Amino acid sequence: MDFWLIEEGRKTGPFRDYEIRERIEEGELTSDDKAWHEGADGWVSLGELDLFRSTFEDPEEVLVVQPPPLP
Repeated sequence: MDFWLIEEGRKTGPFRDYEIRERIEEGELTSDDKAWHEGADGWVSLGELDLFRSTFEDPEEVLVVQPPPLP
């Protein structure tokens, strides 16, 4: 899926979803950065998009479920 971004007040793109994810992981984009894709009603924050939401989660805050100890 192609996305467009607002960067420094200008529309940039298109970017593929994996390019956006890489830029998030590199710290170039924040959850507040605005994005648009075909079919969207308008510009939304990257953190609001289901596709990228988990990329912004702090790995230490994610609950890790451990199996019960062996008998």
